[in-house]
Amino acid sequence: MGLANSIIAGVTQVINEYGKIIVLEDDLITSRFFLKYMNDGLDLYEKDEEVSSINGFMHPLKVSSTPIPESYFLPFSDCWGWGTWKRAWDNFNSDARALLRQIKHRKLSGKFDFDSSYPYTRLLKQQIKGEVDSWAIRWYATNFLLNLKGLYPGESFVQNIGFDGGGTHCGEIDNLELINSRLSESYNKLKKIQVKVNPIVYGYIKDYYKRTFLRRNPFIEAIFDIGRNVLPKKFLLFIRKIRTEKSRIL
Repeated sequence: MGLANSIIAGVTQVINEYGKIIVLEDDLITSRFFLKYMNDGLDLYEKDEEVSSINGFMHPLKVSSTPIPESYFLPFSDCWGWGTWKRAWDNFNSDARALLRQIKHRKLSGKFDFDSSYPYTRLLKQQIKGEVDSWAIRWYATNFLLNLKGLYPGESFVQNIGFDGGGTHCGEIDNLELINSRLSESYNKLKKIQVKVNPIVYGYIKDYYKRTFLRRNPFIEAIFDIGRNVLPKKFLLFIRKIRTEKSRIL
């Protein structure tokens, strides 16, 4: 079925039968508190229409003087250990072209890209072109356009070990500490908080994206797009090689 169709079909089937779901893929390791956190979150925010999902993963963030709270909201929907309800999944729009059209029409590309810190818009374009097979970028775009939020933990309950070069959709990373936080070894029962984006954590994540991922050079991108039909093929292949190398995770 492929990655996207498999996830979409599986989530839809379980959601229609049970009304909510927790989703894990086979390259994830969880804290022993993961399910407790997820079920508490799904129960606590089940009726909150502004909440799209409960998410168990968080990046290894550099924290300044302001600590990360035990839970907080972001304008985001993750894909590494997450849960949702039928009321939210019913909003899911699988039409990547329609999602991109709305984002461009509303001039939201920069905001969609986490204030231009990570190229999510590019990933949506790659989905349209068939270069990736991602349900997650469409799930994020759906919730982003509806101004919905995802709940996240102060300490990660999930690690992704799929960056060993053996996976279909992930490359190889020697230093997994660039991706994974340590698994939480404790859990305090969730308390309901206001459904509002936490600006401090949002800023930490922007900083993490900027220092961890190499972004494509806009000048190189412009040459490639403008010269696609007029420049020699060998030159375009050279530009594509540079573009690919600049896109790799450090």
